[in-house]
Amino acid sequence: MDQPAPSFLVELLHSVPHINITLHRVNDTFNPNSTIYVESLGILASIPAALLIISLVFLLLYLLTRCCDRKPRKPKSHES
Repeated sequence: MDQPAPSFLVELLHSVPHINITLHRVNDTFNPNSTIYVESLGILASIPAALLIISLVFLLLYLLTRCCDRKPRKPKSHES
């Protein structure tokens, strides 16, 4: 029987090197029973979460600088 071709996402994730917690490369052959393989997948999955946290910290810092800005503002006129 013919097997379906793997999707683009599968090909992309298999091309990314798998690393463990000590940042050493590990065997990236599919093996869901291997704790090292599952650990490397967890590290790959945590990268987007880390990027989100970093961007939220920068957003917080930006908003704090805008909020705590003590420069006097010119009153805006509502009349034309």
